[in-house]
Amino acid sequence: MPMLFDFLHLLLSLPVSLLGGALLLRVYAQRIKLHPHNPLSQFLFKLTDWLVKPLRRLIPGVGGVDWASLCGAWALAVCLLAVLALLRSILAGSGLALFPSPLNLALLGLLKIAQWGISTALLFVFVAALMSWFQLQSPLAYVIRELVAPLLRPIQRRLPTNGMGLDMSPMVLVFILLIVQHGCMLGELYLTPIGTIVR
Repeated sequence: MPMLFDFLHLLLSLPVSLLGGALLLRVYAQRIKLHPHNPLSQFLFKLTDWLVKPLRRLIPGVGGVDWASLCGAWALAVCLLAVLALLRSILAGSGLALFPSPLNLALLGLLKIAQWGISTALLFVFVAALMSWFQLQSPLAYVIRELVAPLLRPIQRRLPTNGMGLDMSPMVLVFILLIVQHGCMLGELYLTPIGTIVR
């Protein structure tokens, strides 16, 4: 049974997590006013428009935030967690006794999209660092640097200048993101009923 659940978990989590990360990246790109006519933004539009456009009829953007995409990511997270918890309960033969309460499920959804956002940020920081080290120049490299720069800028303002000209801000950002990610995992453990931990 554990092997079957692990297989189903991977089968469901991978595509949903990728779609959730794409929705959050779309929210962030709009927030930092990234030019929409670039390869990455066009890919995000094609991948997520089927969900975002209907939601925009109900949830308008306010304050420069794409609330439709953000709510879509949260809804995906809640649905994923609910399905996984239900599958685990069925396979364990425990019925719905260990199923998270609606409030806990909503909060777990927030923690899940936070983890998706952190994982997406970590990926782009690593890719930007590699592109910087190898001095790669392309339209996509420019877009990735534009995405990462707002995250690094507050750290760079406070970080002492390195005499060797080495930018340590990516390492500091990664460290901060990993700490926040660990906090999200602790919150998930606190909110999830014993025996139904859903990763």
